[in-house]
Amino acid sequence: MAIAFDDEVRHVLDEIVTSMDVIAARIREADGKFDVYAWAKRVPVAYEITFIGPDGQLKSTTLASDPTAIDLSDRDQYRMHLDPQFSGQTYIGHPIVGRVSHRQLIPVSRRIDGADGKFLGVLVFLIQPGSLTALHRHMDLSTRTVIVLTGLDDVVRARFAPDSPDGTTGIGLSLAGDPRPSTMKALEGFYTRQGRVDGIPRIFAYRRVSGYPLVVTVGVDLDYALGQANKHAGQMVSQAALATIILIALMAYLVREIGLRTAHQIALAESEARLQVANSELRISRDRAEAASEAKSMFLANMSHELRTPLNAIIGFAQVLASEMYGPASDPRYREYAQYIETSGTHLMAIIGSILDIAKIESGSMELKINIVALSKIMETAVLAIRSAVLENHIKLEINGPVPLPSVKADPEKLLQILINLLSNSVKFTPADGSIVVDIRTDTNGLVIISVIDTGIGMKPAEISIALQPFAQIENTFTKTKSGTGLGLPIANKLAELHGSALSIESVPAVGTTVRFHLPVVEQNNSFGAISAYSNSPNDPGSSPSNSATPRCMRNGLMTSDVDSKTRNTRITCRTCGFVIETTGTGLDRRLHGNAQDMSSTCPRRFGRAPSEAEPFDCPDLIEAVELSERDGPWADVLLHTVTVRGNRERDPSAKHNTRCH
Repeated sequence: MAIAFDDEVRHVLDEIVTSMDVIAARIREADGKFDVYAWAKRVPVAYEITFIGPDGQLKSTTLASDPTAIDLSDRDQYRMHLDPQFSGQTYIGHPIVGRVSHRQLIPVSRRIDGADGKFLGVLVFLIQPGSLTALHRHMDLSTRTVIVLTGLDDVVRARFAPDSPDGTTGIGLSLAGDPRPSTMKALEGFYTRQGRVDGIPRIFAYRRVSGYPLVVTVGVDLDYALGQANKHAGQMVSQAALATIILIALMAYLVREIGLRTAHQIALAESEARLQVANSELRISRDRAEAASEAKSMFLANMSHELRTPLNAIIGFAQVLASEMYGPASDPRYREYAQYIETSGTHLMAIIGSILDIAKIESGSMELKINIVALSKIMETAVLAIRSAVLENHIKLEINGPVPLPSVKADPEKLLQILINLLSNSVKFTPADGSIVVDIRTDTNGLVIISVIDTGIGMKPAEISIALQPFAQIENTFTKTKSGTGLGLPIANKLAELHGSALSIESVPAVGTTVRFHLPVVEQNNSFGAISAYSNSPNDPGSSPSNSATPRCMRNGLMTSDVDSKTRNTRITCRTCGFVIETTGTGLDRRLHGNAQDMSSTCPRRFGRAPSEAEPFDCPDLIEAVELSERDGPWADVLLHTVTVRGNRERDPSAKHNTRCH
């Protein structure tokens, strides 16, 4: 309701301001000599208009053509405009009684200045309160409803009520102290109080008139408003109670239905879950059966070749021996065939052993005999086992690790099998002139990390999981030319798992493969492998030379060996100081090159096998182990077992050794 009255009052004031703009323009044109009465005859207006001169005297009015001179200089509507800063602003003053019309009027005034800024006077529109709004006469208001128009100074400009339809009752009354603390700031609000005129308690809603310093306030009888509200509240409570009862009944029905459907859904879900479990078990059983069938087929396909080849060799050579095909048994070819039979039998035994090992591992009957193992001994044996394959394929083998190699906790036989399987796998799938590196290092967690790194054909990520499955083999052009059961890598992985580790495989096709596993460290070992020693003097095999014959920088050196492809002679060289050992097929020549020292002697000892006991070498800080082949002679069968630096642990804990077998 306050919004409606606000709109009507604003529209009335907008019309007045527009009319004032028109008249003000005429006054400026006439330089203050303007007859309002004559102008009103031509343009009828609904309000009383007065023009006060700059001296405060009445100059013209719409009430008379020749008005009596009246001094209006004491009126607020004149005095407010004496300040030039108020120029152009509209002032709505307190209600007054017109000295000409003798009626209650609301003055709306504006200062008029000439084009040169000269004060020409004040134009005043005198409005009857009832002219501001007629809305109350067209609305069905209660007997105690009141509409009040006040200024921002809280003085009543008009008050409309059933007992005051013209709006004059109570005008000029100050409402200062009314509980409207935010009237000057807020655009609208509500408050409750007793009426200042009639004392009736009302609830008031107020709203500022946009663009004008006025506030429209509408008050409704509090008892009437609350009575209507209570009536509506009672109706709402009754309706809410009825709706609540209906909702409760509906909820009870829904809860019952939901419970029944939930129980049904649970039963269906449980049944579906049981079916899914059964289907999953059936799928697993089917997959296992298919995998077992496929594995059996692959196993039979592989075994038919792997078993027949050595068996055919054994049977064929045995028949040759039994029939003495080449004459008496003294023929040397019989000895050669007997060696072939031994080799084939050993190969056949290895195949059967691998099958039995994987069967024991998968059945859980494989037991470890954990002991403290010297890693150097295990590495030496593993290298000896693959030596012939390394030489045959012209593969470079390097063993990198700390000096000395540590001891570990492991089953020695199973650890040896892991290393042999990994090295054999690398040799098998590394092309000629490739390289294999065994890297041994310790970490801060007390573990030895053993890595076998080759430059072989490599694998794709999907092929790694295939390679770890028993009897599975990767199909490609290179592997088709290689025989095998497909058990080497799976057995090594299972044995590593029994040791609390597992094989970590990184592989890139055409680049190579790295396989790692770890073991717990126990203590440092003192040497790498078995030690084959040679004396310094041909006359005294057991003697050892003075330390002065050995360059001191050798103690921190790295050893390499190079084979002459024509003479098959080998030079073992210290990278740091140039210490050189040269060998031939008939013996060992040891020459020391470095620090301008040169000494040469021929070793009187020639071994068909490695010495059973370790003998001290001439340098107290360097131990070399060399095994010479009595039968073949050439350096191709010479294996450098050990290169180790003694006494350096305190001076250089990071000392490394680098052993290469060609």
